[in-house]
Amino acid sequence: MAAATSLPSATRRFAHSASAIVTRDVTGSHKLTIDGYAQSRKIPKSWRETSQTFEVAGYTWQIRYFPHGYRSWLGLGDDYVSLYLELVHGDHLKHMDPLRFSFALLDQAGNPVPKYTRSKDCLFREKDRDFENARLAGFPDFIRHKDLDESGCLKDDSFTVKCEISVIRDWPKSTRPIVTVPPSDLHKHLNKLLWEKHGTDVTLDVAGETFHAHMWLLAARSPVFKAAIANMTQDKKSSSICSMKIDGIEPKVFKAMLHFMYTDSLPDDMLRLEQQSTALVHNLIAAAQRYELERLKLMCEEALCKRIEVGTVAAILAVAEQHRCHALKAACIEFIGRPGNLKAVMETQGFDKIKAYCPAVMTELVMKQLV
Repeated sequence: MAAATSLPSATRRFAHSASAIVTRDVTGSHKLTIDGYAQSRKIPKSWRETSQTFEVAGYTWQIRYFPHGYRSWLGLGDDYVSLYLELVHGDHLKHMDPLRFSFALLDQAGNPVPKYTRSKDCLFREKDRDFENARLAGFPDFIRHKDLDESGCLKDDSFTVKCEISVIRDWPKSTRPIVTVPPSDLHKHLNKLLWEKHGTDVTLDVAGETFHAHMWLLAARSPVFKAAIANMTQDKKSSSICSMKIDGIEPKVFKAMLHFMYTDSLPDDMLRLEQQSTALVHNLIAAAQRYELERLKLMCEEALCKRIEVGTVAAILAVAEQHRCHALKAACIEFIGRPGNLKAVMETQGFDKIKAYCPAVMTELVMKQLV
């Protein structure tokens, strides 16, 4: 009889292992504005232009713009605008991740036009002496000139396209638990604290409208409020509520400023491109300067930069000059200095503001037109 043997349970060994490969989409985008579209069609057909470089998913990219089309030997003629995405540099060129990218023509509201949105899946490869094929992909027939002219997307002889890149990255994962830290929501809690009036210890009278706030937060955010509160609380009893009267600010402007002080952001209604919200941003810049809220002032400048056009540039330039907004002023001057814009601005009702608030700028612009 054959003998049977068994291992004692103490000597038995079991080996278990596990691993996973998890794919993630890393997405980013870049907006490219072609300014002087009509002029670009008059230059030699071999001409092309390249955007500034930008970063997405650990790679450096740029966009090539061909006003007469790319590679005429494809038989497409020169009546197309061509757009190409170019890989400039990356840490993983030997093993490039697959990606999907798209180009979308944007309408004047900044929204993609589905009819003129093109996408492509590709895999850039590292090839010696084959730069074009290795790192360049796009659409030689992105849009016909005629279609672009009739699309309604041209404004002041310029149009904007949005390039969106989604890189598929493979992330090897260990068997250790993964801890995901959500984005900070402190601003949501502080905003709730403000409008629920929980624990407030100061009332602010703004043109007859009362706001409730917390002295510690006002003092932390604004040096001006900090000094005013320090003077006000010297003789204050610990259990009493302080009161402050705010002059020279409209309630809706003060409300927007309070929103920023508690959340570090602009109210949603101020981000819409409306005449009423633009006027509110004008007044909010003055409030930000008064209470030394430099970040708020810069956010307002950024919002106004996006709203510069023939009908608004005069009023925006006057605000920039009055409140020493240097970057905003430079953006206005650059816009007015474009061919044909100065004459159009001179015909608007706001042109008197430029003459009143910015006489030196007016002289400079006129001299540039004469040169």
